[in-house]
This record gives sequence, C-alpha cells and structure tokens, in this order.
Amino acid sequence: MDDGCTGRRSRHDVGEIKDLRPYAAGSSLHFGTVTVETIRTPHDGVDGVAFVVDDGRHRLGILTDLGHVFDGLKTVIASLDAVLVESNYDPNLLAEGFYPEPLKRRIRGSGGHLSNVEAAELLRTSAGMRLNWACLGHLSEENNNPELALNTHREMLGDRFPLFVAGRDAATDVLEV
Repeated sequence: MDDGCTGRRSRHDVGEIKDLRPYAAGSSLHFGTVTVETIRTPHDGVDGVAFVVDDGRHRLGILTDLGHVFDGLKTVIASLDAVLVESNYDPNLLAEGFYPEPLKRRIRGSGGHLSNVEAAELLRTSAGMRLNWACLGHLSEENNNPELALNTHREMLGDRFPLFVAGRDAATDVLEV
C-alpha cells in the first residue's frame, strides 16, 4: 500500500478498503447484525471516540484515548462482556521520565490518558458480573510496561476476571467474547 507521500509501501498492507463509512461521534454504525456504537471521549485529540461492538448477544468495548473517566463511561463498562481499555502510563515512570513537564501535564490532565491506577479503579468500580475479561491497551512505550500494568491491575482487582495486555508491535492472541 502506497503511503501517499513518498511512494513507499506502508508497514501494514491492509488491502483495498471497499466499504468506508464516515460517522459522527455519538452515532451508531450497522454492519449486518452487528452494531458499532461510537462514544465521544474528552481526549484532547480531534473528535476522539471509543467503540462498543454489539452483535445482539455480546458487547465488546474498545476504550482508548479516554482523557479521563467521564459521565456514562462506568455505565458502558457495566454493560460489557469484554473490554480493551487504555492503561497508558505508570504515574511514577511518567514523573521520573524524560518528557518535558508540559507533556507530562497533558498526559495526566483531563484530556490526556488513564494511568494504570485510574484504569484499574475504573474496572474495579464498574465491571459487572458479565465481564469475561479485560485487555489492557495503549500502554506508553516510555512510561509503562506490560508487567507493571498487569501487577497494578491485579493488586486492585484480584482475580475477578482474566487480564491480558495488547501487544504493541504484533497481533495479540485471539480472545473470545
């Protein structure tokens, strides 16, 4: 796939996209029997959204670039059978890291990202009995690592449900909902 700028092929060739569907944050998209709900997020990027994929029997949340725990987010999580949730940074690694202070404030701020502790607390207070597993994603390469994220979540959640970490550079194992 040409990257459109240099004529070189991109890192991931996904092939031709035949069904491109623009949407507005807050709307739902329908693909046969599957509905994809888009949820506006307060992340400081343009038109940030999270997604819930619903096939009528199961609900999977894809919740990254959240900004902070916003109104309605806990209700969404309580309705899910499985979730990929952002667990972006460890507060200590971020504080001690090389990022300039304005970037650290942005990451920690209300338009930034959820820390491991914030994500674990969100799951602890919101996950219903139907949640089969959670996958931690969008981990910062500089301010987090999979073991630290998992340990933080395990300390706060115990063994309520299985936890996984999404890979940064490769596909994660297939997880069933």
